[in-house]
Amino acid sequence: MKMNITKDMLEELVDLIKTMTAIPAPSHQEDQRVAFIKEYLQRAGYEPIVDEAKNVIVELPAELDGVHLYTAHTDTVFPDTTPIPVYEKDGKLFGPGVGDDTANACGMLLALKYLKKSGLKVKRPVAYVFDSCEEGLGNLKGMWAAYHRYEKKLKRHIAFDGSTDHVVNRAVGSKRYEIKVQTVGGHSYNAFGRKNAIAQAAKMISALYEMKVSDLPGKTTFNVGTICGGTSVNTIAQEATFLFEYRSDRQEHLEIMKNRAEQALFTALGCDVELADGARLQVDEETLVSVTIIGDRPGMGDVEVKQQEKLSDYVKEKLTLFTGEEPDFTSGSTDCNIPLSKGIPAVCFGIYLGSLQHTREEWIDIASMEVGLKTMVSILEEDYR
Repeated sequence: MKMNITKDMLEELVDLIKTMTAIPAPSHQEDQRVAFIKEYLQRAGYEPIVDEAKNVIVELPAELDGVHLYTAHTDTVFPDTTPIPVYEKDGKLFGPGVGDDTANACGMLLALKYLKKSGLKVKRPVAYVFDSCEEGLGNLKGMWAAYHRYEKKLKRHIAFDGSTDHVVNRAVGSKRYEIKVQTVGGHSYNAFGRKNAIAQAAKMISALYEMKVSDLPGKTTFNVGTICGGTSVNTIAQEATFLFEYRSDRQEHLEIMKNRAEQALFTALGCDVELADGARLQVDEETLVSVTIIGDRPGMGDVEVKQQEKLSDYVKEKLTLFTGEEPDFTSGSTDCNIPLSKGIPAVCFGIYLGSLQHTREEWIDIASMEVGLKTMVSILEEDYR
């Protein structure tokens, strides 16, 4: 490693994480963080670009072919638009989004600052992207934009997201739907017997939960995450909406799950329901079902096995060297979904240890970031001469 990670740098990292965690960044609303990151990079001596997807991009050209892409996402799962509470206690940092993915984004910011100070020059084209909309219904908007920016020039991708003890090297694809049921409704006493949208939605959900996935190799899951509707306790519900998803680490199983879900809905309603964006089905005189696709994340594509194994082994070697422990390899839904779906080697890991991600009690271990930052810097340095 050319760069020496000092105690002052780690203290600077902690302060940076505290500052950026406090800046709210729901998916599609990352503007405040975008402004903060852009200004930080400008002060460090870079000329960052902000694209239409709200990605903050640093591009360092070089003569060799093949772009190495590094990303850390700026959005969090939390809807807050006011400052986020963050505090330090007993060697830990606490706050919603403090780890996922704020710590990793801050690690990449700090690494870029000191790489600029070092005077080292890149020997191959490198792109650092602080990308938007990785979480939930962001649908990887930022990563799609980054992919299309480099496309055929892209040689490999490392996403900094998550912890030092897990590496994601296989993509989990998913489909997400909003399913809306509308009925005539009416007074709960005077119009008793009319179709109730909530009851119809409940039938559909119950049928979906009869689906079997245990026969599918790998891991395939499904979930109904929210349901809402109705007017009052004495009103036959005119409308009910639920959000439904299925996921799999095998791309071919997504189509199987679509077929099984459509069959389940046929069982519930007695007529065909097509899980296609904009599909509308008049079930009977009283009932209309409509479908909207709200999420579509691709899974594994035709990645050259030896190249993916080479990148996985490389990251494993680095993490083992600095942490003293071999990381576990797993599948997941990350920014890597996009390059992996296009046949480009990609892996994802982070620079910290912590727990309770996607909760307001999330925390990260401060001491763990020393070896995490060393791992990140060691990888980034190899693109420099």
